[in-house]
Amino acid sequence: MKTRLTIIAVFLLLVSAVFAIGILNAATNQAAHKPPMLRAQVVRCAPLARRMHQFKESFYGLIEAEREVDMAFQIAGRVSLLGSESDELEENDLVRKGQQLAMLEPDRYRYSKMIAEAGMQEAQAAMAEQSAQLADAKARLVDAEQNLERAKALAAQNAVNVRDVEERQRDYDVAKAAVDAAQARLEAAEARYNVARHDFNIADIAVQDATLTAPRDAIVAQVPVEVGQMVQPGEAIVKLVDIGTVKLVLGVVESRLPLLEQGQEVFVHVDALRTRERMLGDGGQGEGHIRRGVVTMVPPSASETGLFNVEVRLDNADGKLRPGMIGRAEVLLAERPMYVIPADAAVRDGRRIAAFFVSTGYEVGLDLGDVGRVAINQPRDVARRIYIDQYTIDKDAYLIEQAPPGAQRLVIEGQSRLADNQPVLVVSDAQASAAP
Repeated sequence: MKTRLTIIAVFLLLVSAVFAIGILNAATNQAAHKPPMLRAQVVRCAPLARRMHQFKESFYGLIEAEREVDMAFQIAGRVSLLGSESDELEENDLVRKGQQLAMLEPDRYRYSKMIAEAGMQEAQAAMAEQSAQLADAKARLVDAEQNLERAKALAAQNAVNVRDVEERQRDYDVAKAAVDAAQARLEAAEARYNVARHDFNIADIAVQDATLTAPRDAIVAQVPVEVGQMVQPGEAIVKLVDIGTVKLVLGVVESRLPLLEQGQEVFVHVDALRTRERMLGDGGQGEGHIRRGVVTMVPPSASETGLFNVEVRLDNADGKLRPGMIGRAEVLLAERPMYVIPADAAVRDGRRIAAFFVSTGYEVGLDLGDVGRVAINQPRDVARRIYIDQYTIDKDAYLIEQAPPGAQRLVIEGQSRLADNQPVLVVSDAQASAAP
């Protein structure tokens, strides 16, 4: 009897344990299949903006001097001055047209000029004296000729004898010989004067050549001589770089060469000038670092580096562009309207770019376990993730040509906390700020 009671007690205990386990599993299943709580995220939206976008291609290159000039004396001498007495000439100096660059010993050439001038004045005085003597001889010749004609007329009337006529003829011949001699002396004096004047002009040119001046506004690139050094004609004294105009030499690969043609206008950005603007306090937002340029040469063949060295001429009247600066030439290829997605509004999903847009109405599916699933339609705002595969990056925005279906209200704040098809609460819609 006692054994039977023990068996019944164990059986009841097992049944109770199984029942308890069943109740626990049911509770667990009920918790596992509990309908999710869908909570709305707070976001801020803005209409999908549209603006005109310029498609550009950029080419980089170095600014070079368009013209370099080696200044030299045409005469030999000793350098006595570089620059002026108050301002010695140095490399990287800015010189203006007509400014003195160098000078040879001036007294030597001035003295030669004084001697040549004195010789010219002496020859001029001798020429004037011979001219006066010639005039006097010509006057005597006229008198002798008149006396001869009168004697001949009287001889024809037998008023004078033949000896008188012969005497007047001798006077005439002597007077004519005197005129010829005076003419020869005058010509010799004129020749000496011409020689003296030539010597004076040479000496005057030497005085002028002893001073070297700048032919145009330029930058001093090199001064290879020193004061006191003897130089020969044609020896470089100063190397000048013309800064009135400069050229930007672009290294262009073959595939992009058709984008450039001679006479084409381009816009050149010079970062060094932007830095200068920023240091002067305008934040580098001005346009002083942007210069208009014109393509002046597209080479028919590539250089040794395999690139085509395309040249762009830039006006440099203000002298701010210097050889060695880096320039970026922009070429306008096309202009089309594009939809703008700010970079701050975009989200990354792995390597893909996406954006969230708000639409009204969504379907919620509830899993009720063994009971089944229930779909509930909710007329509320929901965020939908749309991937952007074809886009253009412009500054701080992604540009797309076609707006995705239903992509009118772009989420610009709160998108980092969103999931696809998640209900949202839009606190405000910002106004569109599309650029013209």
